[in-house]
Amino acid sequence: MQSKDDPARNKQTVSLVNSLEWTNPVSGKPDGARTAWPLGDLGKHTEHFPLGQVKQCDATGAICRWGVLSAHRNIQKLRFVPGGVALDVRVVVDVDRHQEMRREGANTAMTLPSDVSALRSSKALTQSLLLEYGKVHNIDFDFGIRYRVCVQRLDAARNYVEQCPIAHI
Repeated sequence: MQSKDDPARNKQTVSLVNSLEWTNPVSGKPDGARTAWPLGDLGKHTEHFPLGQVKQCDATGAICRWGVLSAHRNIQKLRFVPGGVALDVRVVVDVDRHQEMRREGANTAMTLPSDVSALRSSKALTQSLLLEYGKVHNIDFDFGIRYRVCVQRLDAARNYVEQCPIAHI
């Protein structure tokens, strides 16, 4: 039986839009990855973001440290509520000298040279969120890394009822 808050009652589907963003250490421009997933496909779903590089410099900009970024997120406990979706999200962000990603069909690795000063940080945050349709929730990490998440409805013709203002990177 469908909940009275379930968009399927109105022939709507819900999509989760999320991104992991940081500043590209070479160009200084925004970098990251943005994806959108049908909410029904996300039960205990883990998304692995591509490896990236981050940089942090002192106030003069003369001394900088670099890091290789590895991150993933997991969504659990989804439920529809009036005006949005309640869910638990776990985001893990790890920055170190070396990172590897082994996934079916693709293996990647990045390592900083030994003469480069390395950044290090490892954070795992779990938050219970109440996301209103079309509103972005931000979770900030060290070194200017930000996770952004939003939910949006699509009608039966696959037109957006709301937009999630998370830029394509």
